[in-house]
Amino acid sequence: MEYPKVVTGVGVAAIIPNSKNFVLLGKRKGLIRNGKWDLIGGFVEPNESLEEAITREVQEETQLRVKSAKYFCSFPGQYGDRQILVIFFICKVLGKPQKSEEVEDYKYFNTIPDVFDSSRKALSVWFQKNQLNKKNNGVHICTP
Repeated sequence: MEYPKVVTGVGVAAIIPNSKNFVLLGKRKGLIRNGKWDLIGGFVEPNESLEEAITREVQEETQLRVKSAKYFCSFPGQYGDRQILVIFFICKVLGKPQKSEEVEDYKYFNTIPDVFDSSRKALSVWFQKNQLNKKNNGVHICTP
């Protein structure tokens, strides 16, 4: 019997909307996708819950304080040569984003720039749901 390939890492990413449902992205600094925009997030550390991980990552990368984090969806992805599973949360936050060691700039987007594939999929679902919500008085019709 042969077992399927297993995920080698678990990541979390924050969908942080503003009042217009534009989503906060950070311009990355680092070895992988340096200078590219993407959602705020990172890897889950040993002995850390998903909720702890998303709160920590948002704080580390933006200095924002997470008021609430609600599960949104998950997608498999690739980070360098590692296969990962990314869990996306809708986050309500306090404060203004500040530059960090990992992020050089921040901007709210209402379109999807060149981001990681898993982020593109999650953002597609986010924008689709919010477009449907406008047309259907806030009723969610599709699911991730």
